[in-house]
Amino acid sequence: CTDYPTIAGIDCSKFPSDRKKIESAGGSKFYVSPTGNNSNKGTTPEKAFKSIGHALTRAKPKSVITVASGTYAEGDPDDYRALILDKNDIVLRAWEEAKVVVIPASDDIKYGIHIKANNLVIDGINLNGFTSSLVTLESQIKNIVLKNMTIRGGESEFVDGIVVPDEKGMDGLLIRDVRVEKANLGISCNVGPCRNWWIDNVTVIGTGAGDDTGSDGIASEVRNENAPESEISSNWLLTNVEVTGASGDGIDMKAARVAVFNANVHDNSRNGVKFWRGGDLVNSFVVNHGADAAIVFDRAGKYRILNSLIAYENFGTGPSYTMTVGYDLPGDPISLALINSVFFKNSGSIYLSAGTTAAIQNCLIGNTDTDGLIEKGEVQITESDVPAELSKLSKASGNLPFSSKPMFANPPSDFTFGPDSPLVDAGTAPSQFPEFDFKGNPRNKGKAPDIGPLELF
Repeated sequence: CTDYPTIAGIDCSKFPSDRKKIESAGGSKFYVSPTGNNSNKGTTPEKAFKSIGHALTRAKPKSVITVASGTYAEGDPDDYRALILDKNDIVLRAWEEAKVVVIPASDDIKYGIHIKANNLVIDGINLNGFTSSLVTLESQIKNIVLKNMTIRGGESEFVDGIVVPDEKGMDGLLIRDVRVEKANLGISCNVGPCRNWWIDNVTVIGTGAGDDTGSDGIASEVRNENAPESEISSNWLLTNVEVTGASGDGIDMKAARVAVFNANVHDNSRNGVKFWRGGDLVNSFVVNHGADAAIVFDRAGKYRILNSLIAYENFGTGPSYTMTVGYDLPGDPISLALINSVFFKNSGSIYLSAGTTAAIQNCLIGNTDTDGLIEKGEVQITESDVPAELSKLSKASGNLPFSSKPMFANPPSDFTFGPDSPLVDAGTAPSQFPEFDFKGNPRNKGKAPDIGPLELF
């Protein structure tokens, strides 16, 4: 986590780890296999249980349950849940390199995994065909690790992926190497507060159906948008995520202290990325969205876009804004930094509220459907102006001419570029600057960092 330098005040010490020490804590060990039998003791691979659910009923705190390859139809006909984890300090894992898939035992089984305890590791347990794949209905569950999973929703009018509903909240969640598919709501804390979430190397693919404000890819929601920070979600880090096909927003963060690194947010029906109380967007692509703005920064806070690309917002079908900052609360004090970033082929301008103090450094802004590029009150910067005109509404330095062509290989599918691109060596290295690009390659390969998510290699 400390590899991601950010202005957002992320506290890496608060995130749960994989907690491998649980496996050596002296707890009991159980085994599950499609060829097992629930009348066995389940304590060796040769005497394995047949059902994961049965193993969970036998487990005690600090137990480790290891599951062999196979498809497991789980769930009691008198219940709606396939697997219930209700004891603390449990590890539920697939056997090394095993492929484990859990499906509903009947149409009555709607929930895949119901989490009711703390300090859990779920590793390599794939879920297929549930209405709600993984959910917690208890208050303030703590320290959950989900890793090496594929979660594929079932056939229903509305499908949840990984969701903490209502005011239950969760303190400490690590989601790593997880893929969520066919879910209307991908990963969400619906009200919270949910604190200390790290979502790493995760792909969320929505249903791609329609336009629905409640069907986001990754979201942190609140009941009261004006609640103080002490009452809302906070300390969220998203790294190496892809979010696409959501009927709502790609990423919607009403939490405080949020940072998003190396994200590919594309082809979602509404906004691409929304931060409500400050946030950091670094080394990221936000491409091809269809709502009123690709980027929304809502209210008072400190915001930064660093080495990112915002492109094809309603391009050719607008008008809409490329980005809005403080649009609904124009008097809120907002600090905004746009650094080493590209705003390319969008349908409209960047809107800055009266309360926004902006610094725009080493960016390429241009190629819009309209002549307007940035507006703040009576001041509007157009493509016919020169970058020096940005000083009328912000601190500005090092920006490329608005008519510059980035010379991308084949946008919007391929945003690589060659040595003749004006983006090469045209950036700057501010404080809290990562040493890597979107692909993990080193920055500063040349005389200076390149502009945009990618460094030329």
